[in-house]
Amino acid sequence: MNSNIVKIGLAIIVNLIPLVYSGYLYIKLQRLIKTSTVEEMEENDQYIGRLRKSMTMFFLIGVFLTYQNYKINFS
Repeated sequence: MNSNIVKIGLAIIVNLIPLVYSGYLYIKLQRLIKTSTVEEMEENDQYIGRLRKSMTMFFLIGVFLTYQNYKINFS
């Protein structure tokens, strides 16, 4: 019983890491968009695109890990 609680707690922490990092990238992206002028936005276009891709990737990894953890522990 006790080891199951530890496993579930550890899995939850591991699942939250990519979701939290995705949130951090989202905040970073919003700050960049809010504080940039049009010229800076054009210069940073590739960087913004990479941030969006990374944010989406980490979010999907977090969702996938959460789903796998739920499927393993609660089925």
